[in-house]
Amino acid sequence: MGLQIDRVGPHVAAAQARERGLLWLRRRAAALADPAAAAYLYSALLALMTLPVLIWPIPRAADIVNHWARLTLYGMSAADPLNALYQVKFAIIPNLGIDLIYLTLSPLLSAQSVARLSWALAFWLPAWGAWRLHRALFPAPQLAILLAPLFSYNLVVTTGLVNYGLGMGLALIALAWRVRSERRRLWLGIAVLNLVSVALLFCHVLALLAFCVAFGLWEATPRRAEAWRASLLRGAIAPLHVTLGLALLAIAERTPGGFALVGHKWQVLTAPVFAATDFDLVFGFAIVGLLVAARLAGGLSVAPRMGWTLAGFAGMVLLMPSAWGAGNLIDARLAVFWAYLAAAALSWEWTERQSRIVVGLIVLLSVARVVSVVPGWLAYEAAAASVRNAFAAIPPGARVLVVRPPGDVCVDPELPLLNNLSTFAVIDRRALVNTLFADPGMQPARPRDAAIAAGPKITVSSSWLSPEGRSPLGKLLEADWAEPYVHWREHFDTVVAMHGRCGGALDEPGLERVRVSSVADVYRLH
Repeated sequence: MGLQIDRVGPHVAAAQARERGLLWLRRRAAALADPAAAAYLYSALLALMTLPVLIWPIPRAADIVNHWARLTLYGMSAADPLNALYQVKFAIIPNLGIDLIYLTLSPLLSAQSVARLSWALAFWLPAWGAWRLHRALFPAPQLAILLAPLFSYNLVVTTGLVNYGLGMGLALIALAWRVRSERRRLWLGIAVLNLVSVALLFCHVLALLAFCVAFGLWEATPRRAEAWRASLLRGAIAPLHVTLGLALLAIAERTPGGFALVGHKWQVLTAPVFAATDFDLVFGFAIVGLLVAARLAGGLSVAPRMGWTLAGFAGMVLLMPSAWGAGNLIDARLAVFWAYLAAAALSWEWTERQSRIVVGLIVLLSVARVVSVVPGWLAYEAAAASVRNAFAAIPPGARVLVVRPPGDVCVDPELPLLNNLSTFAVIDRRALVNTLFADPGMQPARPRDAAIAAGPKITVSSSWLSPEGRSPLGKLLEADWAEPYVHWREHFDTVVAMHGRCGGALDEPGLERVRVSSVADVYRLH
């Protein structure tokens, strides 16, 4: 009797693999009503979004290296050249989220590790807060909450606004707690949320503002069959829940005045999906398309008592300025908060067949989202390596001025992401650099040079290096903060030209180019 062996052809094997994949999706979709299974799926999508920061050592975010550089100042030894250039002075500063994490974990983690961890927390915490709020609003998870992981790459994390991201998550978690516990004793809510308001203040003042608005709108929403006097009383008591945070804000160190950073209102539209790739709008339209389809099918609605909160917060986003003083992207940051609020507050009725399709689409979109950011991350890692190689020409203790090409000469869309790589001068070369975040009311670090400390911590146009290039600026040059850039030879001994793909050499007298790279060139002043 012979032995028979069944051979499975490649087409049959592929069909079986597809069937196993469809079975997995069916099980996940059918299990969405099971909170534990839905939580596992939600966590898996967030873990997928975290892969790039686990693979590459420097997150592709405009501000993250700047935060990392500032954290190195907290561990300066007595012999460190940075001691002669910077001082650290803590105060009531509403922008210390990542700093407090580092001071807590510095015995265990390096400044770079804390920067990477905090960057990931800037989208994990808001996603967790949205999940907690969603579970407080609905007896079973809804499909809409699975959209929240798609917001992981947003303007906040791509720009590296880590402190606001941390505060955004804490605010959503606190709002979820309030929704669940509003029937508990009044004094307990006042005590807990006042402590939360203090924590939010030290994370970021905009996070405190976002919480106050969302919490106030929730409290002001009338309850079913409730007398108007009860609603009025609850609204009157609401400010007592955040009094301590607002009181500390009133005595906090003031942010600098005299200069403003430019913002654009249109950024509120792309903020929830902004990853600085060519595919951001694709994901934005895909999310909107899913929601429109659900609405047309009659299955999309807002959770009870959350209508006022969503509508009122959207109104604030539309009315809020894009920039104010030294603060920028104000309305765009709040738009990201609103997106998480919306994902948490939407009810999406679905059939089993619809859920299979939607869950499959969201999983595919999540995979595509991560794949779409990979080229940018690879290029950013290469740029960082190039900058660090060029900066080997900067001597320890140097004073570095960072400039960029004039906007009318060349525009590299990647430069906003690359400019803060200039703070590797602090990390690697123990030198002062004018782009390090170090402003009163915003950070505890200060340059010891008072003129540099008073100026904006930004790259300036290379045209500022010559009197002819500065002449069109007129009265702008008379501002106190402009002094170190007008008389730059008195305050700096090294110039770094962050040029990206624009290239080109500076031809100012007394500047000798000592190192060239694909991103930045280093000049020594004689």
